[in-house]
Amino acid sequence: MQCTSPSCDQNATFHPTWIEGRRCVKEEHLCENHARPTLVSYSMEPRKPSGTPRTLDGATEFDLELLVMTDQPRKDHDNQLVWLCEVGGSRRIPIMIGRFETAALVNSIKREASSRPQTHDAIVNTFQALGCEMEYLLVHKLENHTYFGDLHIRQQDRLATVDVRPSDGLVLAVLLDRPIFFANEVVEKSLSPPTVDTIVLTRTT
Repeated sequence: MQCTSPSCDQNATFHPTWIEGRRCVKEEHLCENHARPTLVSYSMEPRKPSGTPRTLDGATEFDLELLVMTDQPRKDHDNQLVWLCEVGGSRRIPIMIGRFETAALVNSIKREASSRPQTHDAIVNTFQALGCEMEYLLVHKLENHTYFGDLHIRQQDRLATVDVRPSDGLVLAVLLDRPIFFANEVVEKSLSPPTVDTIVLTRTT
């Protein structure tokens, strides 16, 4: 795929999807030379607060703002980048997730259905078959650069908490239209993350 920047004939290796209200509002396909200034500028630009947050004791609501898939090979991982923004606030949190989960998020945001149920679709169908309702995703811990999350699920009068990778929880939250919360101590630890330039735009050497 060719870079979509005007007059550029380079191959696109970065694929940002911009999100508002859990819907795709813009999709780009950029070569490294055009992706770098676009993504670094985004990460440094102050965000204007928008939306009314839902409340959860000891936690803050965040939502998806930008997904970045890349074909660029990197040293030790094949992770992609997800930026979440504070609902009703100005803070952002970037987290790394796998290629499969990022693709599932993009498909969910763009409302693209598969011919057969994918893994997250099967989980949603299981919830529905058992009469369960996902109440929210809570990302409750950050340890050694790894986020830990719980799905909070209700089945009639019974409440259950299920350990989940936040990447999977994000997909389920979008598919089921449920809120995403980060524990306040996790938010504080995430306020000084590595820059987009060092996370995403690092070549294999």
